[in-house]
Amino acid sequence: MTDARRFETTVLPLLDAAHNFARWLLRDAATAEDAVQEASLRAFRYFASLRAGEDAKPWFLGIVRNASFTALARERGRSDVTLLDEEA
Repeated sequence: MTDARRFETTVLPLLDAAHNFARWLLRDAATAEDAVQEASLRAFRYFASLRAGEDAKPWFLGIVRNASFTALARERGRSDVTLLDEEA
């Protein structure tokens, strides 16, 4: 079985749980979708690091958690910027 096929059968069934987890962390469905997509790309890139026989759910949800925290930091960075009114 190819790595792509193994990824499909191992990780893709976890997407609903991943989206629910990201939505819970981020409190926004659209941002959660982006985080899960980013996490899926990272998981595919590093899928070889998942040991054979190891449970993929905690591994993948850890990646989702990290992608969600990255999204939160990115959003927080944007909200910390204060625009100054030159006339004031």
